[in-house]
Amino acid sequence: MTGTQTLEQKRASFALGRINARKSLTAGDQKKYVSYVSALPATIVMNGLGQALAAELAAAKGDAKNPHRLVYEDVAGWLTKTEALPELHGKTDLLEALVQGDQHVYVRAQGEALRYCTWLKQFARAFLENPDGTVDR
Repeated sequence: MTGTQTLEQKRASFALGRINARKSLTAGDQKKYVSYVSALPATIVMNGLGQALAAELAAAKGDAKNPHRLVYEDVAGWLTKTEALPELHGKTDLLEALVQGDQHVYVRAQGEALRYCTWLKQFARAFLENPDGTVDR
């Protein structure tokens, strides 16, 4: 493939890379990850991006391998390690950047997170164990 990828293609590619990395989780943790990432968009819409991500961190209880933490890292990775939102690129603490930044950046980050989560959720459902024990392959 030649040419430049669209932002949508970049979202999909980044999400697929994250899901491929999650294939090494135990079947139980894969199921939890699928469940958590499937619920995240609704939580973002209801509570806002900052609160939704803070809840994921709180639920992980400091465990870096907890599926809640991995969901947080997968969303934070997209927002801080790519050029999707230049204002957040390179930030080491997404939550701090969101609460210290202006409303415009927060709203854009929330929209971008929702668009990215569409891919993350679909790939998780396609390639990881589902909560009902099936894999949609």
